[in-house]
Amino acid sequence: MTKLFRAAALLASGWICAQGAITNVRVTGTTNTQAILQYEAPDANACSVQVSEKSDFSTLVNDVDASKFSGANMDSRGANLTSGAARTFVIGKRSAERGLDLNRYSRALQVLTLHYYKITCSSTGDTYSGQFRTANLMMGGSYSDPAPADTARPGEYAWPTLSLNDRTRTIVDPQTGVLLRQLSLPGDRTITASNMNQAFQFARSTTWTNPAGALGSGAPASIQGNNTGTLLLTPQNNGYAGYISFFKGSRGANLYTLNWFQAVLTAATSNAACNSSALDNCKMVACLTIDGVSCYAGGQQLEQALTTTAAAYTFGTTGTAIDLWQAAGERPPNGVEVATKLGNVNCDGSSKVTLTSGDFFATYWAAGSTITINGVDYAIAAVTSQSTVNVTTACTAGTGLAYSATNFGVLIRKKTASADSISVQASFSNYQMGVFPFWDYTGAFDLCGPTPVTGPTGNPGYNCAFTQSPPIYWIDAVTGESHMFSRYFGGPAGANNCGVSDSIIFDSVNPDIWYCRGSTAFGVPQQPLRAHYYGNHSEPTNTQYPGHFEEGEQMQLCDGSVPPTNQPCVQYTNLVGTSDMGTLTAAFDTTFQKDRYLFFYFVGMENGIMVFRVWRGGNNSVAWTVLFDPNATANQEINNAGCVGGGQPGCVIGAAPSWSRPGARWCPLKGNNPMYQPGWQSISSYIWANPGDTHVGVGPYESRVNDGTALSPTVGAVGGPTTCPANSLGITGQQCTTMQVDGEPRDWSPCVTDTVTCGGVLETGAPGELMNAQVNDEFTIGPASSSSEIVRLVAKSGAGNLTWTLQRGISGTFVSTAPNPSLFAFCAVVPDPTHTNYAGGDWYWDYAHDPHAYNANGTTILKDAYSINAHFFFQNGAMAAAYTVDPRCDYGPGHLCYQTREFSSVPQFVSTPPVGIVTQNPAFSGKFGPADSNQVQEHPAGPGLGSAPNDRHYFYDGRPFNGAPLTGSVTADGANPAVAVTGQLYKFAAAQVGFMDRKFMPTFAFAGSNALVDVSGPGSVIGGGTADAFKYCVAVLAGECAAGSAPNDIYVNAANIGRPYCHFPGQATGMADELDLCIGNNALVYNSIMENGISWVDNYGAHQRMVTKGLSRNRVLVPFWHTHAVPSANWILVHTNYAQMVGDMVMLAKVPPPPPQDSVNRAAYIPLTVTVKPPPGLGATNALVEFGYGEYGGPGQYRCTSRAETCAVGPGTQAGIIDAVNPFFFETTEAASLAGTPCAAGCTIAVPTASQRVVYGRVVYRNGSNQVVARGSGFALAAP
Repeated sequence: MTKLFRAAALLASGWICAQGAITNVRVTGTTNTQAILQYEAPDANACSVQVSEKSDFSTLVNDVDASKFSGANMDSRGANLTSGAARTFVIGKRSAERGLDLNRYSRALQVLTLHYYKITCSSTGDTYSGQFRTANLMMGGSYSDPAPADTARPGEYAWPTLSLNDRTRTIVDPQTGVLLRQLSLPGDRTITASNMNQAFQFARSTTWTNPAGALGSGAPASIQGNNTGTLLLTPQNNGYAGYISFFKGSRGANLYTLNWFQAVLTAATSNAACNSSALDNCKMVACLTIDGVSCYAGGQQLEQALTTTAAAYTFGTTGTAIDLWQAAGERPPNGVEVATKLGNVNCDGSSKVTLTSGDFFATYWAAGSTITINGVDYAIAAVTSQSTVNVTTACTAGTGLAYSATNFGVLIRKKTASADSISVQASFSNYQMGVFPFWDYTGAFDLCGPTPVTGPTGNPGYNCAFTQSPPIYWIDAVTGESHMFSRYFGGPAGANNCGVSDSIIFDSVNPDIWYCRGSTAFGVPQQPLRAHYYGNHSEPTNTQYPGHFEEGEQMQLCDGSVPPTNQPCVQYTNLVGTSDMGTLTAAFDTTFQKDRYLFFYFVGMENGIMVFRVWRGGNNSVAWTVLFDPNATANQEINNAGCVGGGQPGCVIGAAPSWSRPGARWCPLKGNNPMYQPGWQSISSYIWANPGDTHVGVGPYESRVNDGTALSPTVGAVGGPTTCPANSLGITGQQCTTMQVDGEPRDWSPCVTDTVTCGGVLETGAPGELMNAQVNDEFTIGPASSSSEIVRLVAKSGAGNLTWTLQRGISGTFVSTAPNPSLFAFCAVVPDPTHTNYAGGDWYWDYAHDPHAYNANGTTILKDAYSINAHFFFQNGAMAAAYTVDPRCDYGPGHLCYQTREFSSVPQFVSTPPVGIVTQNPAFSGKFGPADSNQVQEHPAGPGLGSAPNDRHYFYDGRPFNGAPLTGSVTADGANPAVAVTGQLYKFAAAQVGFMDRKFMPTFAFAGSNALVDVSGPGSVIGGGTADAFKYCVAVLAGECAAGSAPNDIYVNAANIGRPYCHFPGQATGMADELDLCIGNNALVYNSIMENGISWVDNYGAHQRMVTKGLSRNRVLVPFWHTHAVPSANWILVHTNYAQMVGDMVMLAKVPPPPPQDSVNRAAYIPLTVTVKPPPGLGATNALVEFGYGEYGGPGQYRCTSRAETCAVGPGTQAGIIDAVNPFFFETTEAASLAGTPCAAGCTIAVPTASQRVVYGRVVYRNGSNQVVARGSGFALAAP
C-alpha cells in the first residue's frame, strides 16, 4: 500500500464506451510530463492503451504510438508494471528515443494539457475511456537534468529530431513538457549557386589515373580493378564564383547551412556486359565526404549503374528539402564541416604542424585528409589535437605560414574490384545555402509588432522579424503555427533600404506596416520608408523559389491599385519627401553637424515613434538620438522646424547628443533600450575606448596634469585631499586637490585616416574639440577601470581656466600616482558612484517636455539612483536588471541576484528602490553548481507587451553556460588540469573537482560540444581507447573505473582535448569550437530559459522555473543567448545555436500560465511516504525501498542517478524527513551502510523524490541478519 505526499491524483473521468470487465480505473498521479494510469484487466492477457490530445484519437501521443515505437501501446511494455490483472501504465517518459524510422521522438506528455485515453482489452472485447490533464510546470523546482546524452552514441545529444523543412512539426520538450514549434527553417532565406552546373575545382586521388580529367571534357579520370581507391571532387571555393567560400571554419563565424548538394558526373564503364545488365560490376558509388577520405558518418552511398557510353548521371536532388545524401535519422553535414578551414601555422621542418591563429584543425580529419601550407598540399597522417597535426612528409620550416584545408566534396569509387574500369569526366555541381537567422544581443528589445493581426489560420497572431534583412513571420497567438510571409529587405527602386534594426519595426496600430531606415550607402542622404504589406500572411508563391526568399530578393511591389491586385505585395512610401534625415535634424537643432553625423541607424519603433541612433563612428562612439514621428505634421519648434512640411506628415520631435547635456556629459552611446513610457527615451551610455584607439568618436578624452603634482590618498599630504575652496557645488572639508592641467580634454589619438573611415569630417585632436570641461564633470585618474579613483571638477581658475580643483575619491577609492597623472573624462550617469565605479549606465530623457534635452531645471534628464550598469529590460511598468548590490540578496558562493522594479512613471522609477530580489542560481538541498554573472550570463527579457496582468509578474532569461570553476579550475581557470592516463583517458582527483554532489544533483558533463555518457557503477571500467570515447566514470569505491582509483576520482575519455579542464574564456567570448572538460553539479540555470518572478524577494528560487533548454548543446550557445516573448506572453522565441548540430534555428516555446503558489518545497527532495506491511511467516524484521526514475533505466532497475546502480532508502529517522547527508544509498556499493527500517509490525519509509517526477519503487523485506526474504511488487508514484 502506498501513500502520496500531497499526491496530485486525478481520478479518471469521462465516458465509458463499452465498460465491462475493465475495473477500478483511475489516474493516480500526474506530473507535467507523465501520468500514472491504473486498472484491473479482465484477464491475464495484455491490453492496449491509446492516449491523445484529441478526443477522436486521430493523433496519438508519441509514447503510445506503435507506428513509432513497437509495442508502445501495450500494457506489457517495459515502462509499465503488471501484477496479474492489476496494471500500472505509466504514460509518458522524460526522454527522447529513436523510433522505428530512426528519428528521435520525445515521449513526454505536453504540460497542462487535456489528454484522452482508451483502454482496449482485445481478449474480451472490453474498452474503457476517460481523460486526465497533466500538471502545470511548477515554480521552485531546482533539481534539473542536464542536456541528455545519447547513451548509444556517446558524444551526441538525445534531443528530439528536428524537421529541417516542415514548420508544422511540433515537439514536446522531454524535460519540461513545454510544446516547441519550429519557426525558422534553413530554406527560408537562401543563396542558390547562380552559376548552375558549376565545375568542380579540384580532383584528388592517389589511385585513379589522370584524376584531373574528371573536371573537364578531355581524357577522363579512370580506375581499374580497384573498389577501395577513391576520387575526391571538391566544389569551387573562390569567392563569388563558388558560394562554398561563404562557409566559415568556426561555429562562431559561420552563418550558413548547406541545404542541398547535387553532383552531375559524366561516367562510363569498359565492361560491355553492362550495356544489357546492371550488375554490381557495372556500378559507380558516390557519397559526400567531410574528411576527403571516407563517406561522412550517417551519409548514404549512392550507386549508379554505368554503360560503355559516357552519360551524365545526377546524384542528389534540388529543391527546398535538406538533401545532403544523409540516411534516415541522421543529420547532414553542417556549414563548418563544409567550409575550407583557414589560418596560420608553424612548421619546424619535421612532420609536426602547429596552429598559431585561425580555424582550429578539424578533429574529424583522418589519415589522408589534405592540408595546404604555403601553397603546398600535404597529406595528414594524424590529428593529434585541435592545434597540432602530423603530416606524412616533412613540412618546410617557417612561422606564420598560411594554411587552408578543403576536404568537403564528392567521393567516387568503383563498387567491385572486377578487372574492368570506370571513368569520370565533365563533372559539375549545383547547390543551395541557407542563411542563419540573425539574433540580437539583449533581451531589452522586442521582435514582434504589439498589435495582433488575423492570419491564414483565422486566429489572431503577431508579425515578427529578427535583425539584418530577415524574413518576416506571422505567429498564431493561439496555436503557435507560423508562416514566413515577407522579408525586411528592399525598397521602391529595388535597393535595400531596410535590413538592420534593434527592436520592433512594426507600426503600433497597423501591424502590416513596418518602417525602414533608408539608404545605407556612405554619403547618401537617408530617407526612411514606410512599407505596407498586403496579403494573407502565408508563404509567398511569387518568389524566385516559391515559399522562400533568395538573398537579394525582395517582396513583390504592389501594382498601385487600391487595394493592390497582385497580392501578396509590399508598397513603399518615402517619409521625408525631397528632404532627408540629416537635413531635418539640422533644421530641428542647429548644433547637429550633418557633415559628421552621417548614418541614421534605425533602432526601432517605440510608442509610434521612429528612434534613430546617429553615431559619429561606430558602436560606442559619441552619438545623437533622433526621434521622428512619421504621422506628425507639427512639432514644438518655431515654424515647425524639422518637419517635412508641404502638407506631408513627418517631423523630428526630439534630438539629443550623448555627451554634452547636463546630467549626461562625456558619454559615448551604447544603445537605446525601449522602455515604452510615452514621452520618455532610455539612453544607454558606455565606456570610452582605450588610449591609442584611432576610431572616430570613441575617445578617450584626456587632460594631463603638468605642474608636477603626484596624487596621494593621505589627507593633508602633498598631493592629497586638503580643504576645498569655496565653490558653486557647496563641497566643503578636506576632500579637494588643486592642480594645473595642460588644456581642455582632447583625444590624443584622433581619426585622421580619410573621410570614409572617419565618418565625415576628420578629427583634429585639438583641446576642447568635443567640448570643454565644466564644473561638476567627473574624471578618472588614469583610464577608467573597476579600480579607478573618480574625481569631480569643483572649480576652474587661473590662466585659461586650467587650474582645476578636484573633489577626490567620490566613489570611495583613492589612488597614489606618479607626478603628472592623466585625467580621463568620465561618463557620470550613475548618481551614486559607489554602485559602480566603472563608466556607463542609463539616463532617461523626457523628450515630450524637453525635445532638445537641455535639462534646464534638472528634471528632464533623470539618472537612476539604483542603477547598477547591468543588462536589463523595461516593459509594462516593470524592469529587471541582471545584478544588484541590494543587501537583501543572500550573497554566497555562486549566488548573485537580479533586482526588479515596478513603477507607474519614470520619476517614480528612478527614485524608488528595487521591489524584488531574485536569486540567479537556486540551490537544491543547499547544493549548487557555480553560476555567477559572467560564468552563466544574464540578459533578462520581458513577458510580452500585451501580456495579461498575472503574466507581468514574471520575466525570462536565457542562461548560457560559459565556463565555471568545475573540473580542473576550482581555484583558477585551468589551475589544476586533468592528468593524462593512457590513450584518450584523463583523470581528475577529487580535489580537482570542486562541485560534485551526486546524491543531490545530476551531473553536468561534456567535452566541448560533445555530451559525455556516465558509465559509473559497481565494477565499472573505462579505458583509453576509442571504444570508450566521450564516456566518464566517477568512482565511489577505490578501484572502480580504473586500477588505482580513489573514491570520487573522475575518469573521462575524450580525444583531441585542447584544455583538460573546464575553461572560462571571458565575459563575452564563446567557446563553440574548442574542446575542454567540464564535469560537476548541474545547476538549474545551466543552458536554460528561465522564467523568474518580478514581485518577490526570492533568494531560493521559489518563483522560478526552467521553461526549456531549447534543445541546446553545451558550448555552442553564444554568451548572449536570450529569449523574446510574443506580445500575448504565451509563446516565447528561442534561438538555438547549431540545433541538431546543423545550424542556428529559432523555435517557439509555449509557456504555461504561472501556477498558483503552494506549500511544497521543491528546492529539496520531496518525501513520498510508502506504508509497508511485511508478508507474514517470512521473519521480516526490517525493510528498504528500492527506487529510481524511468529516464535512468525504468522499472526493475531502480536507478535514481546516472550511475548504473540501484538506489535504496531504509533508515527510519523521523516520518517524512530526508537525511541531509545521505538521502539514499547505492544498494551494492554501500550495502554496509544501508540499514533497514524496523518493520516487523509495519512501518513507513520516505522515498526522496525530485519534484514532478514519476518514481518507480519496490519494497525489499529483510530478516534480522539483513538477508532479503521477499521483494514486493513494483509501484509508481508521482511527486508534486
